[in-house]
Amino acid sequence: MKKLANSYEKTMISLYKGAGMMLQCGRHNVVVAFWGVRFMIGICRNCGANLEPGATVCRRCGAEVTEEPTREPGFFQKLGQMLGGLPRRKLFWLVLAAALALVLLVLALSLGRGASGQSEEPPVITLEPSPSLPTASPEPSPEPQVNWAEIYRSFLETDPTINSQMLANAEEYGFSGTVTAELFALADINADDVPELLLALRPEALPGWNVNGQQGQAVERYIVCGIHEGRVSPLMCGKVDFGFYPLLLSVNNQWLLEQSRGEGTSHCMTFRSPQGQSSCRSLGYALSLEQRVTSAGESVSVPVERWFADDERVVADKVLDTLFPQGADTLACFPVFFRELSPGCLDALESDWESREILHFSRAELSKLRAAAGSDWANKGNTVLSCISEPYCISLTGDGASWVMVVGIDLATGWDYVQSIQVESVSVEEGDAWVHDATAEGLPEGQVYQYVVGISPAGDQQPVLHSRIRVSFHDGAEITKEYVTQAP
Repeated sequence: MKKLANSYEKTMISLYKGAGMMLQCGRHNVVVAFWGVRFMIGICRNCGANLEPGATVCRRCGAEVTEEPTREPGFFQKLGQMLGGLPRRKLFWLVLAAALALVLLVLALSLGRGASGQSEEPPVITLEPSPSLPTASPEPSPEPQVNWAEIYRSFLETDPTINSQMLANAEEYGFSGTVTAELFALADINADDVPELLLALRPEALPGWNVNGQQGQAVERYIVCGIHEGRVSPLMCGKVDFGFYPLLLSVNNQWLLEQSRGEGTSHCMTFRSPQGQSSCRSLGYALSLEQRVTSAGESVSVPVERWFADDERVVADKVLDTLFPQGADTLACFPVFFRELSPGCLDALESDWESREILHFSRAELSKLRAAAGSDWANKGNTVLSCISEPYCISLTGDGASWVMVVGIDLATGWDYVQSIQVESVSVEEGDAWVHDATAEGLPEGQVYQYVVGISPAGDQQPVLHSRIRVSFHDGAEITKEYVTQAP
């Protein structure tokens, strides 16, 4: 047995073969238990040499030897000590009995499940999806605003030229080849909150003529340009043909109003809005004097209005519904004045645009827009008298001592351009006259107004009536005129 202990002391190998071996290693002592026999072996912690029992100095290195406290054995150490104390035969039968017991338990469980005839199905667990909370869709990042002022400034100050070949209808408006701008203006006419750049040449007919003093220049032809991918790109051509009042109007940030006055008594205006390069929508209004026959058989010149949408004649309401945004009763417009392209003219480009004057017209006041466009020629000076004929005598009855004259105003004689009529006074050369009644209701077809005058003549001759009538036009203008009505 001593030889066996010495063998373990020399090899320092921890043997766990067989359930009865357990090693407890300290810093200086090794305790070996083998089949119930325990050995205490001293070891030098300096060189690892074996120490004799009771030695105080290592005989190999001379290091001083001190005793270390023995640690409390753990659970597995105690278990090994307990099993190590059993004989090998008893340990074998103990392990065999435990294995047989485990096999019998498994067989009993299997037979019990087969005897029941039913296999227990595993419980079904249904997972209901949790109600999903509404997720807010991410808002798109706002697009950066186009710095239109800087783009237009750079364009106009470097090389303000446009190739007319990029516009299919350029030749129709007098542009060909490369056009170099001399005049410019701004107007938002496609409702994108970015003003378009209007370019024009100096007109040959009215060179250097200023509109309203120093506000703008007259133009005859112009090109509308927008901003596309940071560059100035032409969109539309236009032509204004008039002999006076040369300006444009931007209407509802969707339309550009052109005014035109042809020869004689015709007048027209056109609203244009670009849809893309070389294409645009248009709305038109035309006013002209035409010959009509009155209910009395007389031929007179009367004003006639016509409305157009993309060159197709339509009723006025269709044009108005297009001009006015859906649900709006107000039309906003501002004058577009062309300015000369000269040094320093672009310094206040953005501030001038933001401080522009905006005019507001209701749907019923569209005639004011016609007046701003130049159609007020119909009630300027003597021109208005040719459009509106004098009242005519419908009947005259009396017995010499008193007379009753009925005076009518006919729609066909041009009075449809008038908004309201008021008879202020009546008189005769000799005698007295007074207005008995006046009305615009319940009149025969074709009549728009009628008044009845009582007359007390001084002589026996048929009276000649002088009427003073105030007329209000649709564009807000008013005139007061003396009319003479001769009894037939």
